[in-house]
Amino acid sequence: WLSIAGFSVQPAEYLKFIVVWFLAMTLSYRQKGIQQDFLKTVWRPIGIVLVYTAILGFYPDFGNAVIVVLLAFTVLLSSGLNYLYTLILGGAGIIASGLIIFVVRLTGGKFLPAYIYSRFASYLNPFADEYNTGHQMVNGYYAMFNGGLFGRGLGNSIQKRGFLNEAHTDYIFSIVMEELGLIPSIIILGILFYMVGRIFLIGIRSRDPFNSMMCTGIGMLFLSQIFINLGGITGIIPLTGITFPFLSQGGSSLLMLSICIGFVLNISAEEKRKEYSLND
Repeated sequence: WLSIAGFSVQPAEYLKFIVVWFLAMTLSYRQKGIQQDFLKTVWRPIGIVLVYTAILGFYPDFGNAVIVVLLAFTVLLSSGLNYLYTLILGGAGIIASGLIIFVVRLTGGKFLPAYIYSRFASYLNPFADEYNTGHQMVNGYYAMFNGGLFGRGLGNSIQKRGFLNEAHTDYIFSIVMEELGLIPSIIILGILFYMVGRIFLIGIRSRDPFNSMMCTGIGMLFLSQIFINLGGITGIIPLTGITFPFLSQGGSSLLMLSICIGFVLNISAEEKRKEYSLND
């Protein structure tokens, strides 16, 4: 966090948008080079992104570092990358992820820094230490279970009253499920997925390479935050501290996501103006 004039700012939130914009801008000017000599064309912008990712990793902010890598990979795929490089990059990413998970499970994550190890320990077996490292995850499970199909009612959550410390940030969707229930929570997710689908569709229909890559990157930004947050609170993946879009407390996250939506709306309007001018 950075404190500027009494305001706390999370730079990593803005960095995700900047990475999408930077790669979309750079690669849109190098469309011919991507087809002719891919490595020569992309090594500099990708190198800059990797430096940003390394800084996030040392911060340490591994959740946002993973998202930055996903965003870079997505924008690269939408830039006109040929199938061979797509398979190589995709295969390398899958193998690397599998090796990391395998090593962590094999060793129990004991080689990791204490901050990360505690998260892996609670992820692997939260009930083994439910009053210490597994406290958050266990109470998140209780919150989701207490909600049932239609919830306890707005403001009637039990777990947010001192049991779940991060109820307003990482675990906000657990509280949503407790107060509103499973069915309304599915509806909320459906609305978000519809929005993400529309963002991808705008990108697919865009004639301008920059507009297409921007929308694809922004769509992946929303999608990755939703899945990583839900994966953390359900125990599918270790908790990373990634916010849930528009619900988690955090002015930096809300402002950044609002800027993303503004960009997409502007791109949509621009593409429609181009379409109307062509028809005329």
